[in-house]
Amino acid sequence: WSYDKIHRSLSTPSIYNGLVFVGDYSGFIHCLDAETGQPYWVYDTKSHIWGSTMAGDGKVFFGTEDGDFVVLAAEKTLKVIRKVDMKAPVYSSPVAANGTIYIATQTHLYAIGKSGQAQAAPTAPVVDAAAGVDAACEAMGETATEGAIR
Repeated sequence: WSYDKIHRSLSTPSIYNGLVFVGDYSGFIHCLDAETGQPYWVYDTKSHIWGSTMAGDGKVFFGTEDGDFVVLAAEKTLKVIRKVDMKAPVYSSPVAANGTIYIATQTHLYAIGKSGQAQAAPTAPVVDAAAGVDAACEAMGETATEGAIR
């Protein structure tokens, strides 16, 4: 199958539960059936997307150039779980490792994990997380720490 509704894209697709999620530079996230290519929905962020989506735990995670970190339901029906202002552009792709999601903005690296398991990036000082990240963590039932990027 093929799908020609993606504008210019820098993103690598993510696949979860038979669904493909891919962002394009114009700011759209596309959800397609992985087997047939049938489109289910398109979400407009109204901002550029430089990084890739990450899908897992029933959610799709990604950041935008306007500094939003967005969490969508990884389902055939579009549902916005949370949109958080990270206070700086998010050009990178979120990454998950060892129960922690890492989100990098231009100025900070955030580690979001289960309560009591959040850790700052190695060698970065641990400081209070921004209010926006706290809201994202609350939506995911998790906690965060942040470290300055050097």
